[in-house]
Amino acid sequence: SCGTGTDMWSAVGEFTTLASKTSISPPTSGETGFVSLQVAPNPSGGLFTVAGRLEPDARATIEVRNLLGQGVIEPRQVSGEQFSVKLDLRQQPKGIYLVSISRGDDHWVTKLVKTD
Repeated sequence: SCGTGTDMWSAVGEFTTLASKTSISPPTSGETGFVSLQVAPNPSGGLFTVAGRLEPDARATIEVRNLLGQGVIEPRQVSGEQFSVKLDLRQQPKGIYLVSISRGDDHWVTKLVKTD
C-alpha cells in the first residue's frame, strides 16, 4: 500500500520510460492480479491511454489526481484480461498528475505530464 515520501514509491514496482510511453511492471502479479500496465503517450497535450493486462477475474480502479491530491476525473473500473482506458485531461491546466491503479490494498502510481 502507498505511504508518503519514498514509502509511496516502494509500492510502485519497476518503471521503464521510453520517449512517450511509461511501462509499469508490478512486482508480484500472481498475488495482486496485475500482469502489465502501460501509460501512453507521456508526456501529452491531455489525452492519455492506460492499457494493461490483469489476471482472469481481476478488477482494478484507475484514478487521476493533481499534486494537491484532488481527483480530476471520475475513477474508472477495469476488469478482464485486457483493458484500455482513455483519460482526457485537456480541460486541466498543464503540469504533473498522478495516475493510480489499485486493486484492494495494492496501488501503483506513476506521473502523467500534461504539456498544453
